[in-house]
Amino acid sequence: MADEKVLAAQRWVNATYNNVPGYARCPEDGKTGWITMYSLTMGLQHELGISPVVANFGDGTLAKVTELGTIGVGWRKNTNIVKIIRHGLFCKGYWGGDTAVAEFDTVAAAAVDKMKENMGLPQDGGVVQPKVLKAILNMAAYITVAGGTDKIRSIQQWLNKNYWTKKTFSIGPADGIYSRDVQQSLMKAIQLAVGIAEADATGNFGPGTQAGIRAHPVGPGSSGLFVQLFSAACVFNEPVPGYGEPNGRTHFTDSWDDDVEGWVRAFQAFSQLPVTGKGDYTTWAQLLVSMGDTERDANASDTAYTITPSRGARMYDDKY
Repeated sequence: MADEKVLAAQRWVNATYNNVPGYARCPEDGKTGWITMYSLTMGLQHELGISPVVANFGDGTLAKVTELGTIGVGWRKNTNIVKIIRHGLFCKGYWGGDTAVAEFDTVAAAAVDKMKENMGLPQDGGVVQPKVLKAILNMAAYITVAGGTDKIRSIQQWLNKNYWTKKTFSIGPADGIYSRDVQQSLMKAIQLAVGIAEADATGNFGPGTQAGIRAHPVGPGSSGLFVQLFSAACVFNEPVPGYGEPNGRTHFTDSWDDDVEGWVRAFQAFSQLPVTGKGDYTTWAQLLVSMGDTERDANASDTAYTITPSRGARMYDDKY
């Protein structure tokens, strides 16, 4: 079903930027989607002096938005940027207010604050920080969607609240769906927790990250940040077949308890790891990356490489 506010956004952005070098028109069908958001992003880039415009809100666009200064109630340096924010809010499902009003007003600010509440961010009077503007112009959802869970959403909101200002973080979805982006955010949070510099928190499971989690096992008596990070990884790896009710699941917590330990034991047994009931390095690795702990004992292999005769012979000799 067409949405008249989305249709108005599509018509306005096409009419306003149709002749801008690089601009790609969006369909005028009243249905929100990435193509419409890309068109609004390209309109924003034109207003920021970027040429040619591209269908990507990258670091260059973010830097230019930062140069605008604080966008809050009363801001009116650029009427079209205010309209882009309003149209973006409508396309995200929030009430952007009257697009004929030239300044960023309390109506638009209230919509931004509601979006921030849904994201998990503190409400601050509806200020549009650069990363918030980027979030307005994408298709991430900030309410639980079909197939999502409130439990995963609570972790997404926690990650957004605690890390959105960090250098390599973007504001992630809060839709209850576990995805690669959510896993990357968790990995970056772990990297910061073990002492990796903000600029180097890339989400890659490299030597520094591995050394960091080796130094931070969790188990009975543990509490605080590392239990939160570990239990989040457990939730992301649910369910474990045959464990507990309902359906092999655990919970997000900052304090180690019997439920987490029981789930960990079942996960370790299912993954054919030593059943320690603790968040040791091998279990951390198994939760975080598909390859797990590459130094663990194993008698079978799932490989991304073609098993040539010579490789097969070596695997056989090594008792795989």
